[in-house]
Formats: sequence, C-alpha cells, structure tokens
Amino acid sequence: MLMLPAVDDDDGRTTFRAILISTQLLIVASVALTFIAPTGPLYFLLAIILGLSFYYVACRASVSRSKSAAKQLLHASVIYLPLLYLAMLIDKIK
Repeated sequence: MLMLPAVDDDDGRTTFRAILISTQLLIVASVALTFIAPTGPLYFLLAIILGLSFYYVACRASVSRSKSAAKQLLHASVIYLPLLYLAMLIDKIK
C-alpha cells in the first residue's frame, strides 16, 4: 500500500483535502468526548479553541501548499494532542 503523497497528483490537492477532512473529524471526536466521558465545560471550551486553531493551521497549509506551511502543520499537530490532554487534566482537577 502506498502512502497518500505517493499516489497524489502533482499539486497536492488530494493530500491537503485529506488533511482538512481528517482535521474536521478530529475536532468532532474531541468535542464528542464531552458528551461521552465525564469532562466538563472547561474541556469543551478548550477542545473547541484548540481544534479551531489546529484547523486554521491546516487551512493555511492547504492554501499555500509549501514546505514551510507543512512544517508548521506538523508542529501544530505535535502540540495539539498534549494540550488537549492537559485541558482534560485541568478540567478533572478543577
């Protein structure tokens, strides 16, 4: 099985479309956790803020399609999940 960029066309449209769809699904999953698990309103608010921030970086990368924007997206994805876990922890302690 080939990795997604290996089967993509030259301009990267398919790859960045998949990135945007994955980011949207990630936001839905993190917000849905509020209704499934015992998390509070603080987590809900921070999940929305972090998710929208991550989606903003993904949109910027999708529009510019540069290596610099892809690196920023990588860094944002590495930062997103620990901050989301931290939000969950702070909400539980509060």
